[in-house]
Amino acid sequence: MNALTLRISKLWIFIDVEVRRDTHNLLGFCAKYFRIFMLCFVYSFFFKSALWQKNILLDGHTIDFPLFLVSGVVGVRVIPLSIRIFDEILSGLKSSKLEEWVQTTPTCLWELFAAKALWNFARVLTELLTLIVFAHILVGVPIRPFFQGSLLLTVVWMFAAYAGIGMILSGLSVFLKQGGILFNFFFQISATFGGVFFPTYIFKGRLAFLAWVSNSLPITHALQVIRFGLIHEKTPSVAFHEKFLVMMTLTLLPVGFLLLQRSLVWARKNGNF
Repeated sequence: MNALTLRISKLWIFIDVEVRRDTHNLLGFCAKYFRIFMLCFVYSFFFKSALWQKNILLDGHTIDFPLFLVSGVVGVRVIPLSIRIFDEILSGLKSSKLEEWVQTTPTCLWELFAAKALWNFARVLTELLTLIVFAHILVGVPIRPFFQGSLLLTVVWMFAAYAGIGMILSGLSVFLKQGGILFNFFFQISATFGGVFFPTYIFKGRLAFLAWVSNSLPITHALQVIRFGLIHEKTPSVAFHEKFLVMMTLTLLPVGFLLLQRSLVWARKNGNF
């Protein structure tokens, strides 16, 4: 068996471990989908009559508010499953016998990270599909616009960008006792200022400084691309957001990799891991 086949086999084994772990935690797994159902149900029951005919302005084009809201929730669900990939692995190693196993077997820690990333991306796709289906059933949001290759590619870039941020935060959390605060803080910043629930053009005048915060978030640019794709509009700003998202991803991934790698080396030398 050559080296490549061996690595693929090990990767498949690690993915299987993640699948079994989530399957055993069936109640928690189902609860996530139940929350998605409740979100769509509450919107349908309380707000549909008031907001159904409302439109949101996007660079001179309009998008129905339900489509705007659902696309925002679709985008924000990507963040927790991508930003905490590495932190969850490191926390699991510290709190179990896996650390000893990793140290005594010819396994690269990054193979565990890769398996976790692939499984979490599969979970992202299933959660997004569930959300879209429930939104169609309870709210009446059309399904077809979401099934575009360009939109899936945008989700991939966004997932990778937040994985890069996750590596940076995981690297920093090695030096902090309460590293989880960093992840929660960044998630809240992204959900609040990333254009999930309201358009970012409101950040003007005295709130202009928040536009800088918003434009520094991958979700802001991803949602712009997704929403214009949903209404089948192609504007110069879409090309800008696509390129900016790609540039952010290609910057964050190597920076995050180097920072996390050096942090792990430091932690092992100092007996922290």
